[in-house]
Amino acid sequence: MNTPFASSMKSSSHSIACMTALLAASSIACELEADEVREQDLFAPDLDPDEREPHPVVEKLGPDAPQIEDAFGAQEPCAEGALCEGIALEDFAARNLVNGGKKTRGSNSQLIIPRNILLADVNNDGVSEFIQYASNKLFVSKTDYEKTGVAHLYMPRPIKRVITGDFGGSHYDQTCVITEDNAFACFAASPDHKDLWWWFTQGSFVGDNEDSIVGDFDGDGRDDILVYPKAGGAYRMYSVKGSFGFDPTPTWIPGNLAGAAPAGLRVRAGDFNGDGRDDVLVINSWRQVVVYASAWDGTNNTFWWAWTSVGNFVGTNEEATIARIDNDAVDDLVLRDTSTGATRFRKVEYGNGTPPAIAVTTGQIDVSANTKLFWGALRGPLSETGAAYRDDAMVYNLSSNMFHRADARWDGAQLTYWWRTPSRRRTTTAAGRRSRPSPGSFSSAGSPMSSAHPISTASTPT
Repeated sequence: MNTPFASSMKSSSHSIACMTALLAASSIACELEADEVREQDLFAPDLDPDEREPHPVVEKLGPDAPQIEDAFGAQEPCAEGALCEGIALEDFAARNLVNGGKKTRGSNSQLIIPRNILLADVNNDGVSEFIQYASNKLFVSKTDYEKTGVAHLYMPRPIKRVITGDFGGSHYDQTCVITEDNAFACFAASPDHKDLWWWFTQGSFVGDNEDSIVGDFDGDGRDDILVYPKAGGAYRMYSVKGSFGFDPTPTWIPGNLAGAAPAGLRVRAGDFNGDGRDDVLVINSWRQVVVYASAWDGTNNTFWWAWTSVGNFVGTNEEATIARIDNDAVDDLVLRDTSTGATRFRKVEYGNGTPPAIAVTTGQIDVSANTKLFWGALRGPLSETGAAYRDDAMVYNLSSNMFHRADARWDGAQLTYWWRTPSRRRTTTAAGRRSRPSPGSFSSAGSPMSSAHPISTASTPT
């Protein structure tokens, strides 16, 4: 095995400072007084988010991260367009991602969180982490209140795009980075799951004007990348079938999906029939939901048209995301009006042209105006109804640039969502005073991400 990627997260105050500086406008000092005891996080559905105090603004803990760090250890980087291998992933047997217990879903370039943020299980702990990138830097942190640092890497060139998915069939997400020279470099968790190690590099097969939708479309236990030209055109699909490297997916044809390739489509992936293969859901210019089931036709993996909803089913301002809302192993459709915050949960079923509603309340999900809703596996294992399947909610407020997290829970009578309380801890203000944040709407980033922050605005995704 070749020398592994050496730019891993160091367990030092400097690395934590770099992580914090990227994810927040101002870092938060997390040191406890000698006589202070940290309390456990509590779920508190009876707390009023409107009673919160402003989060204290404090100075950074340390200097900015260096601009250059060797992303490939002692190895020479690949020649332009070449395919080069780093570490080898652990051996795997082909297995269904969903039924095998994988909790997160692959990325979709149409659903990137503002400020170049993604959610993915990078370190194989079964819980989603934040990934954020800017310029040539990529930082990974936990989705807890403290945004605990997990890993980082610095690429030789500025990053244009990040794509995540379980491309190696290892039941956690690998992180692939496209840089401005069109190198496509993929990284995986180290054996102790504490670092990111280089997996392989090749030339990019995703154009700047193309979307990338990740899912296990052929049911082999590895995620694939479906490429959709934004201006319209033929779909393409790529997979890792050997130990490393993407190639056009063998024995695959677009089937009925070939007729759904005009410009401006919203394309989503999810397992809508519970067969362990990801299907494709498209929202067209008539605001219809059109579903294509992934299938094996005896010769090729392909997509078959399943059904089309009535026209104007999706609202003018509604954004569509895919999540598991109720207690089953089937993905659902979530429609959220980004201007008002109104949210609808729907089964991906025909329902005579109107996909049926799901009898799950939004609970304490933030339904404020001017917000976006995203999903991940945020809470870890629980022994309660719905814990095995349901996704947790992460709302991004476009006005305050804050996250508001609500976990999928069972209140003893029904499935719902509970706002996640921060740890009871004190922080140090810029003036040196000790301040204790009051319970309120929980920001997983710890504090607002300022548009004035030089790192947060250094790069815009293509």
